[in-house]
Amino acid sequence: MMLTSKLEKDLSLMTILPMIQSIVLNCWDRDNFPYTKSQVILFSVLLNRGSATMKEIAAFLSCSKEQATRVVAPLVDDGHAERYVDPGNRNFIHIRLTDTGREYILTQREKLH
Repeated sequence: MMLTSKLEKDLSLMTILPMIQSIVLNCWDRDNFPYTKSQVILFSVLLNRGSATMKEIAAFLSCSKEQATRVVAPLVDDGHAERYVDPGNRNFIHIRLTDTGREYILTQREKLH
């Protein structure tokens, strides 16, 4: 019985999450916001988590690490995000918002209200 309950919860999340994502992404003024849907999601992930590895970003975006790199690169190039090496394990590269990136996305969110 427990497995069925967990499966039902997972299925309901799989139904609800795409709807929530669609609502959130459709709120953005696409004409005045130069970033893709994946980059909007990445901004939100980094704002809420603080940082994430490329593997985690790929999982959040449901894409390969190579595709995640292509999503991250413009944010880094624009000064909104930065890469840094995990001091505990130098094999992991983390991505975090810069102060400029944090201010930028919070300003964009304010425009939605």
